[in-house]
Amino acid sequence: MAPEKPSKNNKKDNKYVYIFVLGRDPGLSFAELVMYFKDSQQPTLLDQSAQAVLLSFDDPINTQKTIKALGGTAKIAELITKDGPETEHDLMTFFNDQYFESKCNWGVSYYHSKPSQTLIEQLKELFRHHHYKAQQKRPQSDQQFRPQESKKKRLIEFLVFKEYIGITKAITDSASYAKRDENRPVFDPKSVISIRLAKIMINLAGTIKDDILLDPFCGTGTILQEASLQGINVIGIDKEIKSAKRNLKWLAKQKKIQYQLFEGDSRSIRNIIKKSVDVIVTEPYLGPYMRGTISKTKAEEVTLSLRRMYESFLENVHSKVKKRICIIIPIIKTRKKSYMLGFSKLLKRTNFELEPSIRQPFTLKGKYIDRQIYVLVPILNKKVYR
Repeated sequence: MAPEKPSKNNKKDNKYVYIFVLGRDPGLSFAELVMYFKDSQQPTLLDQSAQAVLLSFDDPINTQKTIKALGGTAKIAELITKDGPETEHDLMTFFNDQYFESKCNWGVSYYHSKPSQTLIEQLKELFRHHHYKAQQKRPQSDQQFRPQESKKKRLIEFLVFKEYIGITKAITDSASYAKRDENRPVFDPKSVISIRLAKIMINLAGTIKDDILLDPFCGTGTILQEASLQGINVIGIDKEIKSAKRNLKWLAKQKKIQYQLFEGDSRSIRNIIKKSVDVIVTEPYLGPYMRGTISKTKAEEVTLSLRRMYESFLENVHSKVKKRICIIIPIIKTRKKSYMLGFSKLLKRTNFELEPSIRQPFTLKGKYIDRQIYVLVPILNKKVYR
């Protein structure tokens, strides 16, 4: 991977330009980027596709720090040039400004673009000209190196998105996610939210360092864990807090983190915590664990119970959250029909509205239930009636 220092070529018209390769849910990944940069650098969108986006910044970004914070971005590349008459000159200038190990591997990934033999020959010539013992590698499948493949090969990766050519500066480390998950004292892959989704939700809420984040259905503490690693102060509530306590105590032995845990019913938050929090990020109880498709009668019963729980929860937290809520809502599926909670009506009754920068929920498909991710803001100066 290329050095972290921004190259001279990356500064275009007094802007710094980066290619963000999106993850498996492109719409969700793009929304995460929007909210992650919303209150800080506020980049300009130059181009996008279902695979990647091109963003322009006034100042260079720390790509390693950014990729660690993001859950929905696979790679971040720094722009070198645009395909055209100046490509060869810009690549030469880039190589003159860079230092690679004398013996290295390199390759090219293409996103929304066709492979270019011309580019390959240009790069080969530049490596030869600068006396690098550089071996070209090719991806195992398709036209792109998978993140872990790039890491394993210690690859200098040139990344082509449409007509834009960049060099990869940061790659998501999914292997470390798995290691962090599996090494925790309490881990059940069937019931915990993934680290990737936890990061996305934290960013969708627009959470920043030193904010106070509340997860009122914290379970084993995955959301609390990932937020605390970003310097966020976290509070967790659950009817049974032992699992989260064991996991966060384990993490605190390795990292300096701040957290508070309370045992209790999340529908009575006003009686549990007295102060307000900046954001709430949570995956509440989604209904009984389903090993198969349930009947219409059971689906209606579960949906009604969940609707009451969510409404009571939202009523209780309206006066407690300052900025946003990122919350997961279930859609219960039978063989013939899907049952929704009527969440839009719940929002009106509890005085919440959709975050204006997103304006729609995101749906994650499942076998027996689908999950919808909502980002909400409280409507201020309105009293909530129970």
